Amino acid sequence: MQFPNIHYRDSLSSLLKGPTIIFIITTAILATVFYLVWDVNMWQGWTLGSNGTNTIFCEKNRLDEFIRQRANTWSNLAYLFYGLVCAKLALHDATNKPQGNFVTRNPAISWLFGFTFLYLCFGSFFFHASITRIGQHFDMGGTYALVAFPILINLVKIYKHYKPVNEAKLTMATVVAAFIVFALLFAVKWHMNSSIALPAFIVGIIITSLWYHFVSKAPYRMLFGVMAILSTSAAFFIWWLDRYKHWCDPESLIQGHAFWHVLTGLGGFFVYLMLRSEQPIARPVQE
Repeated sequence: MQFPNIHYRDSLSSLLKGPTIIFIITTAILATVFYLVWDVNMWQGWTLGSNGTNTIFCEKNRLDEFIRQRANTWSNLAYLFYGLVCAKLALHDATNKPQGNFVTRNPAISWLFGFTFLYLCFGSFFFHASITRIGQHFDMGGTYALVAFPILINLVKIYKHYKPVNEAKLTMATVVAAFIVFALLFAVKWHMNSSIALPAFIVGIIITSLWYHFVSKAPYRMLFGVMAILSTSAAFFIWWLDRYKHWCDPESLIQGHAFWHVLTGLGGFFVYLMLRSEQPIARPVQE
């Protein structure tokens, strides 16, 4: 089966090459830095988050080390990789100016997707390294941003479908609205139950994606949507196993919550590809 069109001129290997090199170099630098200070109790005196006062995830908390949860911390670099690929596509769009759809015509959208992945990478890395309350705040702020942004993009595209507007102004409004939404979600984090909020946001992505898919004559490649649902469903199942200790070795580097990071990031990246894959409307040939 041919890989669905994502409006990228070069090969898949060329798309992944740059992000992979940057990812490897960044990981090597971080690993070296943290290896040199691994036994520094950096977070002593900081207020613990929920996973510090009560062991929620399977992995052992090493409270006397810099990285208090090893696997659950380093697995967040998966978000870095997804963000770098989004940035590569943003650079491609800025250079080649593909006219396929709203996302490809406006590189700012891909830059924002990249930003949400990097925001989540920082927040979740910070949280699992420190197990602090402030780290948990950044972690969930980034998580909510990643699932809220696709809903915003879908709503913008639906609005544009029913009421054509100046696209440059709409893109600017979308960027501003995104940061307002991110700030609001960060501010109200402690007033939201993530067990309810996250599924609700995911349902919101599905509903708004199907809405646009059916009202538009230029639908998404829904294969990416299916892959996003499968990745996210697998992530939630593994999270459940880890949370309730059905798959649990506290000393192991193979941790269910680490797979949650990789798979939720992959699901979010498939959502981005779905939004990017919208095909131009086929105009009838005039006789």
